[in-house]
Amino acid sequence: MMHMKGNCRRKRSAAALRRVLVLALASATLGATTGWSQSSAPKSYVVLNFAGTGEKGFDGDGGPASEAQLFDPWGLALDHSGSLFIADQLNHKIRKIEADGTISTVAGTGTPGYSGDSDAATAATLKNPCGVAADSEGNVYIADTGNHVIRKISPNGNISTIAGTGEAGYAGDGGKGTEAKLNYPIGLWLDASGNLFIADSFNHRIRKLAPDGIITTVAGNGEAGWSGDGGSATEAKLNYPQGVFVDAAGNIFIADTFNSLIRKVDPDGIITRVAGIGFNGYFGDGGPALEAGLDYPKSIAADAEGNLLIVDSFSSRIRLITPDGLIFTVAGNGWIGDSGDGGPALEARLRFPSALVLDGAGHIYISDTQNNRIRLLIPVASGSQNSPVINQGGVVTASAFGASRIVAPGSWIEIYGSRLASAARAWTLDDFKNGRAPTSLAGTRVTIDGQEAFLSYVSPNQVNALLPWKLSPGRHKIRVITSQGASTPYEVTVASVSPALYAPPSFIYGGRQYVAAVSGDGSAFVAPPGALPGLPVRRARPGETIVLFGVGFGPVSPNVDAGTIAQQASELAAPLEVHFGNTPADVISYKGLAPGAVGLYQINVQVPAVTPGDDVPLTIRVGEQTVSQQLFTTIAP
Repeated sequence: MMHMKGNCRRKRSAAALRRVLVLALASATLGATTGWSQSSAPKSYVVLNFAGTGEKGFDGDGGPASEAQLFDPWGLALDHSGSLFIADQLNHKIRKIEADGTISTVAGTGTPGYSGDSDAATAATLKNPCGVAADSEGNVYIADTGNHVIRKISPNGNISTIAGTGEAGYAGDGGKGTEAKLNYPIGLWLDASGNLFIADSFNHRIRKLAPDGIITTVAGNGEAGWSGDGGSATEAKLNYPQGVFVDAAGNIFIADTFNSLIRKVDPDGIITRVAGIGFNGYFGDGGPALEAGLDYPKSIAADAEGNLLIVDSFSSRIRLITPDGLIFTVAGNGWIGDSGDGGPALEARLRFPSALVLDGAGHIYISDTQNNRIRLLIPVASGSQNSPVINQGGVVTASAFGASRIVAPGSWIEIYGSRLASAARAWTLDDFKNGRAPTSLAGTRVTIDGQEAFLSYVSPNQVNALLPWKLSPGRHKIRVITSQGASTPYEVTVASVSPALYAPPSFIYGGRQYVAAVSGDGSAFVAPPGALPGLPVRRARPGETIVLFGVGFGPVSPNVDAGTIAQQASELAAPLEVHFGNTPADVISYKGLAPGAVGLYQINVQVPAVTPGDDVPLTIRVGEQTVSQQLFTTIAP
């Protein structure tokens, strides 16, 4: 007997040797004998990391999903609000990522078990959940795989069992789902009528749970194998199916995993093969899917154009089948690994992905299971000659005058180039979700080593972006992504701090660049008289407090998540010195992120006793780093 070993995986059989042989033969002969070329896919994607750090574990609830830990994530589902649900298998939890990117737990305590029905789902125990689905009423369905049951989280947060007794087996067709037996259920799919389809993997069947709670079998006779194409689906043999999908016409598509096939059951109940040749391998791109090799496909879905998307797990690729039956690879280069975020999906490395789900915009979310991540595929124009271009020297700190090409974590930067966006667009309050700034404006995104940056402004020639906090000092690659493609990676140097004071061109007067400063009471700008026509302006007075603004000053305490509006005072972690000419400022009443702003630093400094009537240079030092700008402020006589 095959054993699950407590999770959704199953041991590779002796067929692994056959797989090596098939791959060798395919590369040597199959392309020549069929005449099919490795032609380009009809759709192209850029890949991003959406959730998970790559380190297995459990951490991060309440914060950004990209900074959270997952442990062998498996099934995925999207609800009507755009929230993504994850079967976080080896954490024995269901996690939820809101539209603003915040992750939380909605079911499971983290301890494997089977308990908690009729109470809060977060107080219940699950065991290796591998599947998840969501309906339009706010219900979430869980394939509680290791417990051999299907559970439901109601909109009030309580959990119940709706199918399975908790004992592995096969029984109950035609009766209540709660009296039926399942055997390691994995994939789930809800159709438009509210029927829940279940890949009852170790029973080698696809089951259907109707809205009235009655369970039936729609495919598979219970024997492991491959037979029955062209006949009744319930008389056919399946082999550990792990994924199921139902289209709008009522066709049921099955990831017949250990047959390395995709099968289809039409509304009349007739089963046929739509992809794969019945043994595992990777070949056939550009040709008929019926002549292609698949390698343990685990999940299937479709996009708005009718293309089928397949998680070809053991080849670590995502495959696409067009409506006319041709197959292509759209993500993964076949090498096992964890790389490529921010670039073309075909150049990325995956590690045994397990499931996928699509949103209404055609974005594909992938559970990259053994990388402990959720990856996101963003569609871009195929073969476009209009990809964005970053100018040489075109990434600088967003301080205007004297901007540095060395940037810091959590700092605003400016990116200059061409084709960076389809139109000019600045953020608005509506773009903020739960206090978090947008990562996409007018279809433009920015990544640094695959991490998404936050955006305040985009235009064809300029993008203003806020870098994430989790960047180590060294060289990093920035890309701009639009619907036309991704820019060539642009290398920047990241330092722990790269301080710069805000000094816009409007503060140039008499050939000198003055720092943007306001009086302590906020009544006027600090600048030479006449510098800003139509605005209240005056010189600084010794002994008064003025307020300076800047970027790149480094970590603060308490920590403020990048991209969020600072709600309270937070002090710089590094020491700060301010000199007016050669005179140090002895009183700095505040140095940290500006409350009510995003990523902007504020320094409240008392003007020391300097010579009245002078324009004095400002020098600021953060830790061991001195601001390199040549800036002035003006002192009243």
